[in-house]
Amino acid sequence: MRKVITVSLQPELSRKLDKSVKANKTTRSEIVKKALDQYLYQQETNRIRAKLRPYAEKAGFYSEEDVFRAIS
Repeated sequence: MRKVITVSLQPELSRKLDKSVKANKTTRSEIVKKALDQYLYQQETNRIRAKLRPYAEKAGFYSEEDVFRAIS
């Protein structure tokens, strides 16, 4: 079931949104849904990274570069 929400935007952000709507031939709702989905995905990724960081450091991984070197 869909839920309707109201979002207040500063004028400049609203103009940018409208410009993107026209350029991408989409809707405000679609852009906001995609942006929210990406934001929530990034938050979950950050939460998981923070939880796993101590285990990675214990194994000698201190950066993403360390991980990429190990799997390349």
